[in-house]
Amino acid sequence: MPAACSMAIVLKTICASFRCQRGDNEYVDIARLVRSANRGRKSAALELGIRYIDGKGVRQNRELAIDWLIRAASDEDFRSFSDLPLQREASYLLGTCYDNGGEACYLLEGKIESRAVAVRWYRKAAEGGHAEAQNNLGECYHLGTGIQKDHQQAVAWFRKAAEQGCAEAQNNLGECYHLGTGIQKDHQQAVAWFRKAADRGDADAQNNLGGCYVKGEGVPKDLNRAVALYRKAADEGHAVAQLNVGLGYFNGEWGVKDAEQAVTWFRKAADQGNACAQYCIGVYYRSGDGVAKDVKQAVSWYRKAADQGDAAAQCSLGICYAKGEGVAKDVKQAVAWYRKAAAQGNATAQSNLAEMYAEGLGGLPRDFAEAARLYEIAAGDPEVLSAKLCLAWLLWTGNGVTLDQARSRALCAEVRATEYHAKRLEDVVAAGSFWPTVVDWFEEENM
Repeated sequence: MPAACSMAIVLKTICASFRCQRGDNEYVDIARLVRSANRGRKSAALELGIRYIDGKGVRQNRELAIDWLIRAASDEDFRSFSDLPLQREASYLLGTCYDNGGEACYLLEGKIESRAVAVRWYRKAAEGGHAEAQNNLGECYHLGTGIQKDHQQAVAWFRKAAEQGCAEAQNNLGECYHLGTGIQKDHQQAVAWFRKAADRGDADAQNNLGGCYVKGEGVPKDLNRAVALYRKAADEGHAVAQLNVGLGYFNGEWGVKDAEQAVTWFRKAADQGNACAQYCIGVYYRSGDGVAKDVKQAVSWYRKAADQGDAAAQCSLGICYAKGEGVAKDVKQAVAWYRKAAAQGNATAQSNLAEMYAEGLGGLPRDFAEAARLYEIAAGDPEVLSAKLCLAWLLWTGNGVTLDQARSRALCAEVRATEYHAKRLEDVVAAGSFWPTVVDWFEEENM
């Protein structure tokens, strides 16, 4: 590095140290490291970089951290092979700085360019055998951040890191085998890699391995082992594992349905921002199962999840607005939330939005053709009987679609063949007169 540039780094470091307002011993320590780094010791430059990342003895300063790490990672002042591990570590840390270093890096390089710079530093460290850098480079290929997405390259780098014992890479490789991403799907291989990472204490892998035992993928189904793995990860604060423990109590997978235990675990995950858990808590508050019924609390939890894009929560929030439960009735708001959920493929929201078109509510024009289109999509979900029945009525009457009474009868037969269909149809809450009309036709015509 040119002397002028080196002096600029020294001056910035000295000024930053004075501004730090810490003890004299810590300032002396920084000064000693600066002198040592300027004599070409990469270990001192690396330590300075780490201190400015962590704020140890100095104020955190991402720009100065990068300056010193570049000194440590460069080929200048190379003294012996003992410097190689220091260069690799510095290169890896530079990658992390540019990958998630925030505003300082984006100001220096621009957001897109910053990610590309991260990839270059990760690659330098990875090609030198740095396991964490190999894993991070694999993640860049997997996500397409800073480089073109390439799942096969991701698998190759995950494997290099995994074979060195990097638990995060072992879990990542397991996920690739589990999903068939960049490599042929192989649940047994997935389990093998999940187990290696789980044995090293990786909470993601413990959660994933638990899921394999729940579904019997790559291993015999074993709910006792599943809950033990979920609990191990959940106790480490893993939000998805906490959600999974709660779901097991919700649906009785752990041998007993326990609403209070479910809510306890859902709340742990929800407090960490897990949208699915937030939605589940809303469901419990709306039903009063496991907690005192409180529809306002339900709406609050639905909104938290809906704002994060959870489709089920968006649909439920729309229902609350449509019915005026826990919030002032607002059909336009209901339509807005139904639309968000429907766009994500939520069949109940698609059916509810179709009803709004059939009724001409919430600022929508009455449009049977659009209603039929949405009912057709929603009817693909066997759980949404109301969509099948409404589509059958439209086909019978020819409203918005070509008349097709044969298909209408077939759809009605499917509804009648569904277990507890009468109770399920009775539970549907109408937005207006359209649904009661459909139900009356179904019963009167003995469809």
